[in-house]
Amino acid sequence: MFAGSLGVSPKTVEAWENGRNKPEGASRRLLEIVRDDPDFLRRFQIEG
Repeated sequence: MFAGSLGVSPKTVEAWENGRNKPEGASRRLLEIVRDDPDFLRRFQIEG
């Protein structure tokens, strides 16, 4: 779900977690925002 919230694939997040790749651009900025405000994504989640 986290990958979908960021608009990337689960494999991309896995690569970041394992140090194979580093997030760049908009993904990096969004991760910084989430780091500083862990509830950020939850506030914008659409209830189904």
